[in-house]
Amino acid sequence: MAPIPLPERLVRTMFDQAGAGVRLAREQAEAMAALPGALVSLTRAVGSLDATIRDARDTVARLQRLGERLEGMLDEVEQPVKDLAPGLRRAGKVLDDPALDDLPDTVRRLREDLLPLVATLRGGADVFDRVAGARSLLGGLRRLPTEPPDIPPVIEVEPG
Repeated sequence: MAPIPLPERLVRTMFDQAGAGVRLAREQAEAMAALPGALVSLTRAVGSLDATIRDARDTVARLQRLGERLEGMLDEVEQPVKDLAPGLRRAGKVLDDPALDDLPDTVRRLREDLLPLVATLRGGADVFDRVAGARSLLGGLRRLPTEPPDIPPVIEVEPG
């Protein structure tokens, strides 16, 4: 059999249990007092979440419409771009040709060497015009233009 506790011990135990009960009752009362504020806060959060979801749906709908428009544009552009591909490949091969690197030098040499010769021939034609009957001797040469032709400038390309 268990010994009977002393009366002081019994009073102290009952006092401790009563204090615990009071603390528990106080905590429950505080929780009940905080409950309306928590419910208001929760209601606001749910309302905010609802607005965010509506905005997200609107954004997704706009993105879908934009995607459809882009798809339509790509459908219109796709075939013409595909049709350009063979010509672009050929142009790429031409531009990759090493002879193209020599082109500015060749044009410069033509300008320096050939144009003075043309000017000399033009001067010779003037001499034939002054000498009566000289043209008929050469079988009616065509008259060269007196103005030099427009010559495009040479494009200098730095060696790459």
